Amino acid sequence: LYREYGPIFSVQMGRKKCVVLAGYKTVKDALVNHADEFGEREKIHIFQKTDEG
Repeated sequence: LYREYGPIFSVQMGRKKCVVLAGYKTVKDALVNHADEFGEREKIHIFQKTDEG
């Protein structure tokens, strides 16, 4: 998907739209320079269940 859409794109997962960041530089820029926008992510139910065991 990175090659077709670039380093930042969104994916519809059911009723939720998820932003995908691809590549080290893109992720670093988002987390360092735009921490307020990316710091409070919504929890994804399936990942919560995986983390719980």
